[in-house]
Amino acid sequence: MKHVRLFEQFLNEAKMSKELELLIDVLSNLEDEFTEEEFIEFGISEVELPANVMMDIWDTYWDLDARLRLKWTTKEWADWLKKVHSVK
Repeated sequence: MKHVRLFEQFLNEAKMSKELELLIDVLSNLEDEFTEEEFIEFGISEVELPANVMMDIWDTYWDLDARLRLKWTTKEWADWLKKVHSVK
């Protein structure tokens, strides 16, 4: 059963845009990587999201429970971005 879930996760991840994959990768490792200003600039230049969306993502990221942030899969990050910030 675990292999089926992993395969389903792989299929779902394959449908993501390169920009969304990049944003999720950064969010997965955010605690060490960026200041708020660097994160917003990254979003504007690399992911092509408006500054206000990147500021909202930054603020709500830090409101998440740290234990959740560290355990989330790519799909869980994608679902959160879609649900909370309408980023697809």
